[in-house]
Amino acid sequence: MSESDVVIIGAGHNGLTCAAYLATAGLRVRVVEVERRWQVRSALHAHIQDAFNAAGVQIMSPNYEGDPEQAKVVPKAHWEGRPAPASDET
Repeated sequence: MSESDVVIIGAGHNGLTCAAYLATAGLRVRVVEVERRWQVRSALHAHIQDAFNAAGVQIMSPNYEGDPEQAKVVPKAHWEGRPAPASDET
C-alpha cells in the first residue's frame, strides 16, 4: 500500500465526499470500508474520551442513556479497564 496523509473509515456518501474535498486540497487519501466499523469507532472514541478526561473535560458518549445518581468521574487508573457490568450481570 502507498503512503497516505489521511485514512477515512467508511465509504458511504460522507466518507467519499470528505475524501474528494481532501484530495482536491492535495492530500493523499485512502478510503477503507471495514466489516466491523463499530469496533474501530468504539476504540477511537475511547481514546478521544481519555484525551478529554486528561484535560479535565467531560464529554458524553454516543451510547449515553441516562444520568446516574452518583458522580460520573472515572479515575485515570481505570480508563482502560473493562466497563462496569450491565445491571442484569450483577
